[in-house]
Amino acid sequence: LTFWLWGKSDLPSEVSWHITEFPYFSFLFADLHAHMIAIPFTILVIALGLNIVVGLRRLGLVWDLMALVLLALAVGALWPINSWDYPSYLILCLVLIGLAAYRSWNAPKSSISWGVVFGIMVAILSVVAFYPFHQAVETFGTGVEATRWKTPLVNFLGIHGLFLVIIGCFLAWQARRALYLAVGRDLGGTNLDVTVSTNANSGLYRKYLRLVVAVGVLVAAFFAVQGYFTVVLMCVYLLLAGLSFRNAMVSRERGQAYSLFPLVLTGLGIGLVIGVDLVRVEDDIGRMNTLFKYYLEVWVLFGMSAAYFLWRMWYDDRFRPFKFNGIRYVWLAVVGALFLSSLIYTALGTHARVADRFNPLPPTLDGTAFMAEAVHWEKEQPIELKWDLEAIRWLQDHVQGSPVILEAHTEQYRWGGRMSNYTGLPTILGWPWHQIQQRGPYSGEVHERARHISQIYTSGDIQLAGELLARYEVAYAVVGDLERVYYPGEGLSKFDIMAQQGAATKVFDNGHTAIYQLTPLGAALP
Repeated sequence: LTFWLWGKSDLPSEVSWHITEFPYFSFLFADLHAHMIAIPFTILVIALGLNIVVGLRRLGLVWDLMALVLLALAVGALWPINSWDYPSYLILCLVLIGLAAYRSWNAPKSSISWGVVFGIMVAILSVVAFYPFHQAVETFGTGVEATRWKTPLVNFLGIHGLFLVIIGCFLAWQARRALYLAVGRDLGGTNLDVTVSTNANSGLYRKYLRLVVAVGVLVAAFFAVQGYFTVVLMCVYLLLAGLSFRNAMVSRERGQAYSLFPLVLTGLGIGLVIGVDLVRVEDDIGRMNTLFKYYLEVWVLFGMSAAYFLWRMWYDDRFRPFKFNGIRYVWLAVVGALFLSSLIYTALGTHARVADRFNPLPPTLDGTAFMAEAVHWEKEQPIELKWDLEAIRWLQDHVQGSPVILEAHTEQYRWGGRMSNYTGLPTILGWPWHQIQQRGPYSGEVHERARHISQIYTSGDIQLAGELLARYEVAYAVVGDLERVYYPGEGLSKFDIMAQQGAATKVFDNGHTAIYQLTPLGAALP
């Protein structure tokens, strides 16, 4: 993993390390964590949100209700898939519903009323639709508390710089008229300018703009004094986004919804960046999870917004600076250089990751290819992984359903859980630290399961082993080189005794790794 030292607390002895992840990083590591699996579903929520903004009241009440129900189901699914995403995307949905209602009803009271009704409906349905999940799962660490760590601006730009340059250019051009008016100047109206309300030059509007800009400058100055330079930059972007959003709201341009939508995404992304520098989820490790899980959301939000803004600036005649060949191609060259630089990690990171494996391999999508020749060491004893690979392939080819398998339990970052990892079949105990971390006061169960696994493999008492196997509904037991390393002794021979007694059947054996199907609980083979 890539760890960055972001900062220190008030106590010199306390140092917090944080994980910085972005989508390619997770895919490169084949990291099937919830935060990666949820990305397509978050994009689905964004798409359905745009669907509401564009289509509300356009195709009738039945369409409206169906669209809102689909949106509720999509955002509600984020809670069981990756609960970190649910609050952010629920807020996004509520804002988009409010925006859709504003555009669909001319009367302010009607737009507010229907926006509130639809928003409450989506929020309630998103929870009720997954009620069995919420009844069966207890969540820990649901509060927030102040954080003591700051994101260095240079590191933040290293991750999001490409998006920020594109977004910044778009927002600056869109907000230019309001900024000029705030300092007492008028650009003058032309058919190439963004249309603003007829009272744009009035004294009241100028005072409003000056107040907004002044507040923005004061807030940015406050954070600058405190050393929150990433927050300072985001305050500037938030001010520009707010002014751009206001211009788009009062304009009468065609496709107004498509102009407002990416500004909402940008605003949410800015808010998340500011938020993780000020607060963290309680009981987090430093602010590790708060940082990288919300920054993944920011990556998606900024990435989609930047893609639209780039297209808009290139093709829209109202962006005059980008119509002059000199400026246009210089600007495009800068963006192109940033884009190419963003691919450096794609090439070098992939090469470094492949070189970190057991042995060099040709390009392949087979995540098990390395095992054919790799030798792994556990407790200073070599294990040829090809024997486990044969057992894994047998399980993949012959086992139906999701029966529980028994295999050695090891420390994290070792070879434990390999059968479960490569087949998707459940095992008695997976990666221990995540289990301990996520189960709060119930983490004692993790230690108990580890002890029971050891008892099953080491005890000579077949009856005790049988009771524990039945307790966890084990259908298959694995005895390989890894089990012999961690559970040496005669206890492993009990599975052969069980086979002789008819309580188990040896269904696979390559001389190094054997698989026993337990007769009372065995899964049916094809």
